[in-house]
Amino acid sequence: MSQGRLIPEERLSELRKDELPDLLDSLLQLTSPDLPMRQAGLRRLIEAGHHRRSPLAAALLVRGAGERDLELRREFVVALAEVIAGTAASPEPVARWLRHGLNQLRRREIYSLLQVAAASPGHTGLVHLVLDQCSFSGATLLQILQDRKADIQIRVSAAHSLAAIGYLDAAPAVATLLNRIASRLAGQEEMGFAPSLEAEADLLIPALELLTDALSEAAL
Repeated sequence: MSQGRLIPEERLSELRKDELPDLLDSLLQLTSPDLPMRQAGLRRLIEAGHHRRSPLAAALLVRGAGERDLELRREFVVALAEVIAGTAASPEPVARWLRHGLNQLRRREIYSLLQVAAASPGHTGLVHLVLDQCSFSGATLLQILQDRKADIQIRVSAAHSLAAIGYLDAAPAVATLLNRIASRLAGQEEMGFAPSLEAEADLLIPALELLTDALSEAAL
């Protein structure tokens, strides 16, 4: 197979005045309390390409990280990833508003993004792309990873996300967590494992070991 030359994406123009009414209608649907309306609004926004040309649309897409409906939240992730990957071709204000919005993500939204990754492995890379653009994601992901009350699959997704974004500050805490789980396992050997501990042994330890390796490589 021959290698083709990569051609830069054509620069996108800002929205014309005559396109603004359609944009506003789409955004009204996007923020509707009714799920079908939100679904229609997002579909309409993407089909028109306004999410890559309007700063307001890009910023409102970020709010979709906290969307209640998991399936629609996944579609928001796809749209967000498309905007992030194509910011070089978007009007400059789009990148600026998008960056500002992503830096407002906190634990609730980051946890919701991890739910997408856990439920839909095919979207994991897109979730990582979004998290990598959030200044607070590393510290928040580490908090979720350490939270024994959090769902084990979400903690595993947090470990994978930390590896993907290369959050080096997590290394000491990950080592401590591994040692803590190993100590608890040793103390339970004769009595039989509790279900939560067994899940940590089967699911979380491998993810933590992969995370440790990834952080060690990233630190070189």
